[in-house]
Amino acid sequence: MKDLIRNILQEETSQEKLAKGYLSRFENVGYVENDDIPYFESNSLNENSNPVKNFWFKKWTKQKEKGENPSIYDIEKLGFSNKRNEIVQYFVDFMGYGDGNTRSNAIKQYLLNHTFTEKEITEMDNFDQGKIQIRFNKIQFLESQNNYGKNFLDLDCEFVVLSGSFYNSEEGETYNFSSDDNPFDDFVTYFEFKEEIEQVVESFVHKVVELFGFNINNDFDYISVKW
Repeated sequence: MKDLIRNILQEETSQEKLAKGYLSRFENVGYVENDDIPYFESNSLNENSNPVKNFWFKKWTKQKEKGENPSIYDIEKLGFSNKRNEIVQYFVDFMGYGDGNTRSNAIKQYLLNHTFTEKEITEMDNFDQGKIQIRFNKIQFLESQNNYGKNFLDLDCEFVVLSGSFYNSEEGETYNFSSDDNPFDDFVTYFEFKEEIEQVVESFVHKVVELFGFNINNDFDYISVKW
């Protein structure tokens, strides 16, 4: 069994294949959590360890070592859809937001404490050769109640664009932009462009909110994201 697990965890195996094979081999094996077991001190696992938790902690650790933001955006892609809530909690704990933090506060800390690029804000793919780097400078959750007594959350976000670029194929020109730089000759085009970028970043915020376990349609009255 140990030899089999070592083979599964070999570095040359692709991440998608690793995740699917890794999960399937433990689906019918009962395991118990043991927080005293170190995460991947060697390339082997104890059968009593938590394989799902170990897999993601190893993945996030490698991302941090590479200077990347640990993420859970590929839960479905890696075949872990049925363990989403479990993995979200592991992610909150791994990022250091687990000690008494609510989900909303964990989201707030996650968004405020990182710089995000087109690696996370994947909707930038709609901009030809699009690149972007942003930081959030305001994340505010408010709670309200409708006439039926149901509680809703409101979320106000503000961000700055540190740098960005895209290629205009019609003009054959690359445009560079940031919060301090208007790449256009007129402000009408600039404000229309800002709205497009706000929509792109808002889609990213929606994805983060959902990945932390919220249902936007049921839990939120509105989400506002402004540049």
